This record gives sequence, structure tokens and C-alpha cells, in this order.
Amino acid sequence: MSALARIGDAAVINTSAVVEHDAVVGAGAHIAPGAVLLGAAVTGLQVFLGSGARILPGISVGDFAVLGAGAVATRPLAGMTTYVGVPAQRLVSTKGPAS
Repeated sequence: MSALARIGDAAVINTSAVVEHDAVVGAGAHIAPGAVLLGAAVTGLQVFLGSGARILPGISVGDFAVLGAGAVATRPLAGMTTYVGVPAQRLVSTKGPAS
């Protein structure tokens, strides 16, 4: 953890994860191994960052969002949504109704 980074209550920061200067990890967030929050990046409440995910400097991720393994947030991401890929895009299910 770097200078002036803030970590919310009950947040989990796993092995080899990086929280850079001025970054904020929201309460209850889970930062998986190898994930990186660059300078002044912000995660909301109970955000999940998958293994190797990245949030670029100054970018925010809304409450209850999921950033999949290896995904890169290059722009602000809305809460309660799952994002995957580089750059991160909203995951849209292609499955039909359950049978």
C-alpha cells in the first residue's frame, strides 16, 4: 500500500495486489491476487477486482461492480455491473431463458 491510500472496513487485499498512492478501496471490497489500483483510482463498496485486473489512474468503479480477471478499467465504471476485457466492457449474457 502506498502513501495516502485509504482502505475501507472489511476490505480484502490479497497477495501481490497493489494499491498505489491516493487510491481508495471501498468497504467490503475484495482485491484479488495481482490486481492493481493505480494512483487515485477508487473502488466503491463491495467491489470485486479479479486476479490481475487493473484500474488506471483516477478511474472509479461503482459500488457492487465486478471487474473480471485481467480486465482493465480505462474509464469510470458503473456499479452493480460486471466488466471484462481490455479495455473493460460490460458483460452481456448471450444465454437464452433457462430450460
